[in-house]
Amino acid sequence: MMKKLEEMVRYVSEAFIRVFSPDKDEYPKVGNQPYEAEPYHRARKPQ
Repeated sequence: MMKKLEEMVRYVSEAFIRVFSPDKDEYPKVGNQPYEAEPYHRARKPQ
């Protein structure tokens, strides 16, 4: 029973560390990208 409790505590603590650790994303720094698409306009229903 103590082994199960120990495994559960380890599982929860590893998840906590993973969620609250600093980001490890290494995306390139490309800056802002211009918007090059046409805006979406929903078709109006004929009246």
